[in-house]
Amino acid sequence: MNTKPTISVIRHHHNETELQDNAMMHLRNCGFNLVNRYPFDGDPLAIPDQGPTPTLVLGGGQNVTEMDKLPYLKQELHWIEACIENDTPLLGICLGAQLIAHTLGARVGARSPAQAEFGFYRVCPTDEGQNWLPEPLDFMEAHYQEFDLPAGATRLAYSDQFPQQAFQYEAQVLALQFHPEVNLEIHRDWMADSWSEEMASTHGAQSKAQQQQLAPQKLPAQQQWFNGFLSRLFGAPGTDQLAKADID
Repeated sequence: MNTKPTISVIRHHHNETELQDNAMMHLRNCGFNLVNRYPFDGDPLAIPDQGPTPTLVLGGGQNVTEMDKLPYLKQELHWIEACIENDTPLLGICLGAQLIAHTLGARVGARSPAQAEFGFYRVCPTDEGQNWLPEPLDFMEAHYQEFDLPAGATRLAYSDQFPQQAFQYEAQVLALQFHPEVNLEIHRDWMADSWSEEMASTHGAQSKAQQQQLAPQKLPAQQQWFNGFLSRLFGAPGTDQLAKADID
């Protein structure tokens, strides 16, 4: 019997390389049991009687605005709602962040004309986010859509291109527009995939050549920050402290 505490990881596609992302590696090393869930592939998200486990909702090519065509996203919303209602640690990245924002009643959508952040962009802390992100840092981004700040949430970070980069809701819910889970192997995989061609040609995006030059310089710093953040949010097995991102 597996006695390690469990974190549910909600994924939006199959990608073997991404199973070794910064989040997976750090949380495994901390002693967590990671359970990958694939609602898009028919994996049901039945909420246990005792409530959901701590959860990480990752990104993907789907959009919140396609909810009617992608009914499994509605299952994810129910899971997110249950996390919030049960004070369960919850982290959303990119699409995951947009799903959290939508659950909390905020607008999510794309700009017209289309604009993207694809590449490495300077993310800066707000006054409220200084303890959470002590100084500006370049993070990997890959998105067209954006979210408004939900009512009752605290904005933690912004970029010059997209002002909503991270928010916290109550103590245990964090939403990040950027991709701190990306490592060099994942970035290489993304650059080789066909979807990156369209994104790289969108207004605001960096070229693939520019990204490939920047990746070895920028990714180590974002990983170092992310490891510390994950430990604060999810705690560690054997401790009494659950997740609280330090923004006070």
